[in-house]
Amino acid sequence: MAARGFISRDQAQRARQRPIETVTQRKDKTIEASVVVDTVLDELKMRRADLTEEDLLQGRVQVYSTVDARVQQMADQALEHGLLLYEKRHPSARGLIQGSVVVLRNRDASILAETGGRQSYKERSRVNGDLNRVTKSLRQPGSAMKPIVYLAAFRKGAFNLDTVVPDEPISVSDGGGLNAKWISNYAGQFKGMMLRGPR
Repeated sequence: MAARGFISRDQAQRARQRPIETVTQRKDKTIEASVVVDTVLDELKMRRADLTEEDLLQGRVQVYSTVDARVQQMADQALEHGLLLYEKRHPSARGLIQGSVVVLRNRDASILAETGGRQSYKERSRVNGDLNRVTKSLRQPGSAMKPIVYLAAFRKGAFNLDTVVPDEPISVSDGGGLNAKWISNYAGQFKGMMLRGPR
C-alpha cells in the first residue's frame, strides 16, 4: 500500500511493528439431538418409503421439527443430573443406569425435546447409534398411566379431588372366570385409605 501511495512510509512502518490480531469466528452453539434426528428419519421412512437419508443430507427434502433447542438442552441436562444423583444413592448402578425423556407441548402434543439415553454410555458417545429408549425401548408405562385413569374417573363424576381411595391389592378377572390377576404396589406395602387429591 505504501509503494502505491495509499499510505505513507511512516504508516507502513507503524503497521509492521503492530502484532497481527486474529479474530476467531464465533460458532453458534449447537444442541446435539441425535435421538430427534433418529425419530425424524424413522418417520420419514414410514411416510415416504421412496425417500432416503441421502435425500435429506443432499437437501432434496427438508424436514421441520417442533423440537425447541433450549428445551432439548434442559431435558439432556435434567436426565444427566438425575441419573448422576441416582448413582450417588446407588453406587452399584454406576455406569449401568439409563433413562429417557420426552417433553410435549400441552396444547397440541408437539414434541419439544426427546432424549433417548445418556450423553455417553460405557465410554461411547450416544451419537454412535445406541438404543433410542424413547421409541424403541419396550417397557411398562408404570405411573404414566395414572393421569389417564384419574382423568377418566374425574370425567365420569365418580371421583373428585377429595375422594378417599383404598391403597390395597386388587384382583382383576381374566374374563373367563378361571384366573385372576393380582395387582399391587411394587414394594408390596399398602397404606390403607388415602386422599388422592392435592394436599
